[in-house]
Amino acid sequence: RLDRPALRHLNLAKCPLGAKAAVLADDKFSSLTRLDLTECGLTDAAAAKLIETPALQNLIELGLANNRLGSGLKPLADRRNLPRLASCYLVEDREAAQR
Repeated sequence: RLDRPALRHLNLAKCPLGAKAAVLADDKFSSLTRLDLTECGLTDAAAAKLIETPALQNLIELGLANNRLGSGLKPLADRRNLPRLASCYLVEDREAAQR
């Protein structure tokens, strides 16, 4: 059980979270400023839920690279969702995608 209200940086890169990543929408993670979910097998639904959740309003940096996301990224266009976000990594590694 992860309950760290003062946690500011969380790197879950290459952890096969898939749809389970939506658990990060919990208020326990409201102090996060940096979140790396690179190559976690995120679903569009999980990505959209994370981007839209008020619990992650303090994010400054978000890593979503190599997750093959499509419509789940639409909420990124609405500045009200992640108002402090300064950088978001979305690049897909073509070699990783072919594996």
